[in-house]
Amino acid sequence: MHTIFKAIVSLVVTAFVPVVEGGLLFALFLALVMFFPLSGPGFGLGLGDLGPLALLLVAASVMLLLGFLVSLMYTFLLGLPALLIGWHFRAIRWWTTLIVAFLIGVIPPTLSMLAAPIGQPEGTPIWRSTDPADLIWILSSTPLFGLIGLTSGLVFWLLWRYWVQPDSPAGRPRKVEMKPSGVHE
Repeated sequence: MHTIFKAIVSLVVTAFVPVVEGGLLFALFLALVMFFPLSGPGFGLGLGDLGPLALLLVAASVMLLLGFLVSLMYTFLLGLPALLIGWHFRAIRWWTTLIVAFLIGVIPPTLSMLAAPIGQPEGTPIWRSTDPADLIWILSSTPLFGLIGLTSGLVFWLLWRYWVQPDSPAGRPRKVEMKPSGVHE
């Protein structure tokens, strides 16, 4: 029971990783906008303009909270079955975790983008588009989702290896005994 609780906490922490990455990107963007205005002097957010800055911070906080909820949903809908399968086969290694996390990070958003309509809600889905820009957009965003999955998977594996199951044989592969067959006797 103690291991199950630790595994669930590890999944929740893993779901928080994309939110931290998004928050860091937002902080970088905010710093760039505040200190390096794009349109010359007077167009950036200065330190004296706290009204728009506060509104921007509230909007970002709401978006990060919604992002955490979506990430938590993905983690438990896709990560929990992957954890149970890996646990059953004793296949939770750093490389299997990173491969599965990359796939979990790439496949759902890519399928969602392919099904998205172009332009209006009743428009043509992107997978039927003949415009190369649509394909380039999907191909350029797919590695980003994969990197987000990789970082989440790395955090999960580190928690699994050093906190959840540090000395347990459950993380080691099963021993396969090779019995000689009667053919070569």
